[in-house]
Amino acid sequence: YRLLEDHPAEGGALCRLAMVFRDQARHAAAREALAAALAIVDGLDDRWTATVRRQLGIVERNDSRFAEAWPYFEQARDSFLALVDLRSVAMVDRNMGDQLRAAGELDDSAGRLQSALQQFRTIDDVRWTARTELSLADTRRQQQDWDGAREHQRRAAETFVSIADRPAQGRAWRTLAL
Repeated sequence: YRLLEDHPAEGGALCRLAMVFRDQARHAAAREALAAALAIVDGLDDRWTATVRRQLGIVERNDSRFAEAWPYFEQARDSFLALVDLRSVAMVDRNMGDQLRAAGELDDSAGRLQSALQQFRTIDDVRWTARTELSLADTRRQQQDWDGAREHQRRAAETFVSIADRPAQGRAWRTLAL
């Protein structure tokens, strides 16, 4: 992509490479690839810039660097709002809710996740609605709201059944049984 001078594609390729590193818990390598991607796409492509910032937030959160993650999430969310990309706004809200739960801020986590859940329902994204229900169940469990946790878990499991997502369905039912 560099030889073709296709900068957004080059940034996108680096972002995808970083996601592989992220999934391998190679936080430093993911951070480095994302920083390189951001240097390429920042100012050239608003959507890729926001996507890279969201991914940087996820890497920092996964590395328990919550203070570093939050500004990336906020910047990504603001950019996605400006682009009127409601699905991506909901994704960032879900990421922020998960981070707040990891940081022990359970009430704020529940609020942010509830907002993401409503946004996913509004745009009729069934799979991410169910995944957000699972995140809310995790937050409710940590709040010791057992009935709320079970209800979110049950709705997620039923949704995964309805869309025939067997791996997610199995995880949801197993957790519900606990």
